[in-house]
Amino acid sequence: MDFQRWISRLGTEIIPLEVNYFQALGDECTPEHTHPGQLHIACFEKGSGWCMVNGIKHRIHSGDIYLILPGEMHQFSAEPDNPYRACFLHFSWFGELPAEIPLTLKVPRSEKRKFFALCSRMADICHKGDRDISEDFFFYGELLHFWGLLLRYAADAGVSGELLRPKEGINKQLNQIVSKLHGPPFFYPGIDTLAEESGISRRQLTKLFRKFVGCGIKQYYLANVMHYAKSIREQKVISVAELAKQCGYSTPQNFLLAYKKFFSAPEGKDFSKSVVWTPTETSAGKTISKK
Repeated sequence: MDFQRWISRLGTEIIPLEVNYFQALGDECTPEHTHPGQLHIACFEKGSGWCMVNGIKHRIHSGDIYLILPGEMHQFSAEPDNPYRACFLHFSWFGELPAEIPLTLKVPRSEKRKFFALCSRMADICHKGDRDISEDFFFYGELLHFWGLLLRYAADAGVSGELLRPKEGINKQLNQIVSKLHGPPFFYPGIDTLAEESGISRRQLTKLFRKFVGCGIKQYYLANVMHYAKSIREQKVISVAELAKQCGYSTPQNFLLAYKKFFSAPEGKDFSKSVVWTPTETSAGKTISKK
């Protein structure tokens, strides 16, 4: 990815939401879940367990990094006798998906202390109550350092081309479709068009999507639109009219009506609760960083 373009996306399409250090309890297991419009990076410092991604089970070892794309169904389980300690990072991620990044990376043994110290510093800044502008600059500086290390680990591993991510599940038939639903600008082409472009039937597409993503196609698309809109509205960087246009609405009035309806309706609330999980909200484990 072009470096300047990457920088420009930070804070607009790539927005850090949460950085937590997390100590799992023995035999703890998260619910199977997916994140609409979110990239989830799990960096395991100590302990062991299992990571399930799109129905494929992976063994967790010390130093492993898992990069879970928006829409990928996943689940983390801790080893009963040696539960993992990890740094979980969540980003609002819209637009182009990070295809250059593989599913798993490994922190070199010689760099583990430095890498996890970096994660700890980001978590401390992220959860500080009263931050000034200098601390925000420090945070984004650390974040760029973090991404630079990930890209270097990927390059050092010699990962390229089709080997970047496994072909099972969403990566085989649904990844291009999920990418189309991530905007901005957002546009919903319809299930029939998506099925035709993917070369499978409408029925098969909807079945696969619900199996691997955990919800309907239109439901996932709408959640992406509204989660993007919420993150941009909180930043107050563009007008409501421009945001409405990016979200695919013809007028600001129609957009605001749909926005209010989504976040006030039981369906929107239930959807957010059922598919978005963070350790500070539903896990019984211990979050190390303070809020």
